[in-house]
Amino acid sequence: MRDDIKHVGSEQRQGKVDEWLSPPDPSANYNKALRQRHEGSGMWFLQSDAFKDWTKKQNSFLWLHGLPGGGKTILSSTIIEQLKTTVPLLLYFYFDFGDERKQTLEGMIRSLVTQISYQHEQAAQQLDSLFSSCKDGREQPTMESLCKILIHSIRQVEEVFIVLDALDECRTREGALKEELLSWIKEILQLEESNVHLLVTSRQEQYIESRIKKFARSDDVKSIESDDTTKDIRAYVRARVTGNGFKRWEKRPNIQQEVETRLMEKAGGMFRWAACQLDVLERCLDYGMLKTALASLPPTLGETYARILREIPLEYKRNATRILQFLVYSKRPLMLEEAVDAIAVETEGNSYFDPNYRMPEPSEILCYCSSLVALVPINDHSSDQNDNHMELRLAHLSVKEYLTSNRLQEDIAPNFREITARASIATICLAYLLHLDVQIPTWEIRKKLP
Repeated sequence: MRDDIKHVGSEQRQGKVDEWLSPPDPSANYNKALRQRHEGSGMWFLQSDAFKDWTKKQNSFLWLHGLPGGGKTILSSTIIEQLKTTVPLLLYFYFDFGDERKQTLEGMIRSLVTQISYQHEQAAQQLDSLFSSCKDGREQPTMESLCKILIHSIRQVEEVFIVLDALDECRTREGALKEELLSWIKEILQLEESNVHLLVTSRQEQYIESRIKKFARSDDVKSIESDDTTKDIRAYVRARVTGNGFKRWEKRPNIQQEVETRLMEKAGGMFRWAACQLDVLERCLDYGMLKTALASLPPTLGETYARILREIPLEYKRNATRILQFLVYSKRPLMLEEAVDAIAVETEGNSYFDPNYRMPEPSEILCYCSSLVALVPINDHSSDQNDNHMELRLAHLSVKEYLTSNRLQEDIAPNFREITARASIATICLAYLLHLDVQIPTWEIRKKLP
């Protein structure tokens, strides 16, 4: 009984430490990427000499870079999945353009410290001591103190594997923060009395490349070429073409082959491009529609997004625009229930919000924006696992980049100018709050608003 009581007390203490540290959870990104991954993809890298050398050499480093939409995050998740079953200590983090807490060096450090505390007893003890020194969580720890725990713990273990995805999405304060992140990477690689295997991915941004090449060897830098991912994309396309979405063509394999061949001719190493085209082709009900769509495949991601926006039905455009405004300019993703309420708000008239106008099937919110948004399950410890435990996110960083670019059509562009979009978001939030007939503390309002 004493042991049980001690265990319960320890778990309660750990819960308080977790709440105090409030680390961003990278497992949501990991699980999302695994769901998108086709079985067997990424094996070309896991079987490569570069990966094998990285796992065996002491204090090894790899930077994988590639095109936007080229499947870097899915490859990261493939690597993490492999390492989870083969190495004693693994830490990982995904920088995420859609979540402000996952765009900072501090967010990454808080996550890595939490992860190592769960896997290493001395790290857990150090973190508990830091919690006590911060008046049992009434004060926040400094970055320096968290970094000390992480570095000390890394030195205490025999070896540690660290995977960091999407360095280019570490965006707050732009260059200044990226400089801090890249300096941290250099420091970790140069630690004495340690054995760190560090793998990072990003686009080939000049800023990142120039700094990594100052401390990395040429063998530490690997470009993800279209030839590397061709087999993976082909397997993905084939699985989609022979799956339920194209079930109407299952008795006409020659047409399935035509779709696969045409997409592979144009994909150019971009998973994201292929996925968007398949979403469109699935909706072709006869061969004439399919043939026309295949003959007019947009050559770039930007032109793909332009076509998706053009083809949103008129009756969907108001809700689609509102959803995209929120997702482009909010500091965090929207909970599904928040998104459903946001599009039900009326900013004109006397009745701003009527619950009867909520969507009866919340998950159908994806229909408004086609391939531009995605629903992602989030970790929740309640027993009621339903649609409300989902986040609505932009499907890819390239979607946000397109919507904030100067490439939008004239009739669409004004909706996504920052001042217009933020004004729209503010108006909707205020209209929603005016509907409420209960008193909410201002701190609670700030916490709930996206």
